[in-house]
Amino acid sequence: MPLGRACLLGLLVGLVFGLAQEAYRPQVELVRKDKKVVAWVSGEEGTLFYADYGDLWVGELRELSEARVEVGERAFFRDGGSAVEEGLRPGERVEAAFNKDLEREGLPYLMRLRRAGEGQAERYLRLVLFDPKGVGVRLGEEVEARGPLAVVERGGREELFLSGGEARFVEEEGRLLLEPKPGEVWVAQGAVRVKGSRLRYLN
Repeated sequence: MPLGRACLLGLLVGLVFGLAQEAYRPQVELVRKDKKVVAWVSGEEGTLFYADYGDLWVGELRELSEARVEVGERAFFRDGGSAVEEGLRPGERVEAAFNKDLEREGLPYLMRLRRAGEGQAERYLRLVLFDPKGVGVRLGEEVEARGPLAVVERGGREELFLSGGEARFVEEEGRLLLEPKPGEVWVAQGAVRVKGSRLRYLN
């Protein structure tokens, strides 16, 4: 199966992420020691639960523009769905996740670019959850959050991003169209409820 296409949940068994699909509520879990983070969609019409893989490349950031990124001796094309960590500058050591099966003018598609960490991995897994009514996220036993779009990543490290925006699968192109943007993200703990524009959780 091409790397850029949606994968069956059963293929993800055995990875660090524990995936489960309850009736009408697909969900993903991140587990660290005794703390569990769970994100889910309602499963109603208009929701999306999508998984795709990419490869990882680590090197010095040489070029960063709106359409093209160069890391070491490799170059990639990017679009609005390419997640790029804020504040990156040429000369920094970065980790690029890319889809080699999706090309434009001979360049593979950049899925995500961030500063390289100490952890090393050869493959990248991205799980995208979209729900117009709000993707639910539970962090531990007491904290819950909700926002339209959640992206869970596994590469050199595991992260969860919750924000506004939308995501949909473009059948004609065989790829995911991901458009994250600031939006309404709510975080609640007990009777306290706080509104923000995005949430980032590093596992």
